[in-house]
Amino acid sequence: MFTAVSAVCVTGLIVRDTPVDFSIFGQGVILALIQLGGLGIMTFSTAAIAALGRRLSVRHEGAVAGLLSNQHRGDLFAATRSILLVTAVAEGLGFLLLAGLFAAHGDPAGAALWRGLFTSVSAFCNAGFSLQSDSLIGFNSSPAIVYTVAALIVVGGISPVTMAAIPRLARRGQATLQTKIILAATGVLLAAGLMVILTLEWHHALRGFSVPDRIHNAVFQSVTPRTAGFNTLDLTEFRPLTLTLLMILMAIGGSPGGTAGGIKTTTAAVMFFVVAAALRGRTEASAFGRRIAPQAVFRTAAVAMFGLLAVVAAFSRCVSRRIFRR
Repeated sequence: MFTAVSAVCVTGLIVRDTPVDFSIFGQGVILALIQLGGLGIMTFSTAAIAALGRRLSVRHEGAVAGLLSNQHRGDLFAATRSILLVTAVAEGLGFLLLAGLFAAHGDPAGAALWRGLFTSVSAFCNAGFSLQSDSLIGFNSSPAIVYTVAALIVVGGISPVTMAAIPRLARRGQATLQTKIILAATGVLLAAGLMVILTLEWHHALRGFSVPDRIHNAVFQSVTPRTAGFNTLDLTEFRPLTLTLLMILMAIGGSPGGTAGGIKTTTAAVMFFVVAAALRGRTEASAFGRRIAPQAVFRTAAVAMFGLLAVVAAFSRCVSRRIFRR
């Protein structure tokens, strides 16, 4: 039960060692649950309705628009096709690259293919399930594997819809406000995480690595906390301040319509813009020269508050149980 819930919710927490305690069939079931959970039931149901030639109800359309992007409300089927296409291309390329890399590391052909497929889907869906008992620690000196998995995590986390909009942004400089916020917030979080990890762990968790490998692993550990769940370093070696940073990144998570969880990058970004506007004495928040609608500000505050309350409640429960047992 726990494993099924963890897979569908692309959480990556386990109570049994995936490569050791589960058969190939069991691993296949986990993989299917990861894929379904990562893309979302709403996305799949929308695709199914499109395939059957039926129209969405107003209620269903509103729910899916909230999941994907309100800018795509008028063309949800096209957005769903983009999601499925980007997913297939990203996971397919990741599968081919990782299978070849695992084979180069000594895996037999069949094992390399299965490990490559499983890792590609798990990384794109930000699930964190791995067919290695130590996650990716055994490959922390293999930059090709590290960066391939990191790229899949980022692409899945920023959402296929955003990925599909990047070429238009590069050609014409045109993009929705949400796309600009997602890309900017993702870049800032990755850069900030990298700098902090390098600074705090250069002579600690990263000691013993060559300079290039320190950078490779710092990059990966900046990418993966935002709900991906993989690791190339032993987290017990991290300083408390670094772990605090990782918790902040985990709380923020990925982007709307992406496979990652958290309160979302757009929520964190809007909170930042609201605080910046308040400090400047303004009554409205803006980003990239455009006003942020009050409804978006209210939704952001609600999401952040619910997330904070959930964390505080769970934390208080855990602490009280430990104190009571002592």
